[in-house]
Amino acid sequence: MPRRALEQTLDVDLIAICHEIEAEIVDVFERKFGISPAETLVHLRLYLAPAVYVEIDGTEQGCRDAEDDMILECAKKGKANLIVTGDRDLLEMGAVEEIRIITARAYIESGGA
Repeated sequence: MPRRALEQTLDVDLIAICHEIEAEIVDVFERKFGISPAETLVHLRLYLAPAVYVEIDGTEQGCRDAEDDMILECAKKGKANLIVTGDRDLLEMGAVEEIRIITARAYIESGGA
């Protein structure tokens, strides 16, 4: 489901990302799937070539899990209207300011932002 959501995003929406989120993705793929950081970065950068990279400074706070604050900050600085995630802490928030927080399934079913 997350891959389908990513492919749909690339077709109809724009992704905002920061280097901190990119590093988190690399770490998770290595820990959970044994994929090397170099391999993950190659594929990630291919998928995210059209993405907008934003700089975050760690000043955003508001999520129950402080590690998720970077996602909120990236979304705000990237002027996102939507966060697509499977993270329960973020999903329980429902929205932050005008940014809706939904699952990959809900995103696919909606046809995009």
